[in-house]
This record gives sequence, structure tokens and C-alpha cells, in this order.
Amino acid sequence: MEVAYVDPVQGNVVITCDGTVVEHFVEGKASVARVHVRQLYLEVKGPHRKGFYEINFNSAPNGLGGFKTFVAGDDWPRVAEFLNAVPAAGRR
Repeated sequence: MEVAYVDPVQGNVVITCDGTVVEHFVEGKASVARVHVRQLYLEVKGPHRKGFYEINFNSAPNGLGGFKTFVAGDDWPRVAEFLNAVPAAGRR
């Protein structure tokens, strides 16, 4: 499963989950950020005053070892649906 949207900070983003690993792809960057679902600490903040949601995908409870993305309010329902479908095995 995957979701694509425009991050107001990073540009075009695709986040995928194959049931085991969550991956974050940003257009124009050759690297991919990955977090195994059994190590996933998922934190959602927002909406912020400009209407954006901040999502932190971390592999440690202190916010290290992961990636951050921002989602505009119009894209939030699709992204929230994706987040709800990410396997809960590793969620804290």
C-alpha cells in the first residue's frame, strides 16, 4: 500500500508499507528512509496553525532513527487512512 501527496516542506512524497517496512520517498532525492513496523514509534501532531499535520516515523521513542513529513489539511484524510492501515504490531 502507498500514499502520495505534496509535503509543503519537501515537495512530492510517496510513503509505502509492504506490511513489514514503512518507506519514505522524496522526489529529487536518491535516498529512502525506512522503519520496520516492529520498531515503529508513530507520532502525529497537528493540525498546526497553518493547517499542516506533522508526522514522525521513528525507530526509537526519543525521536531518533526515522523521518518526518508534513501533510496539508486537504491531503490529511488519505494520509490518515494510510496510517491507520499500517500494521499495528510495532506501534507504541
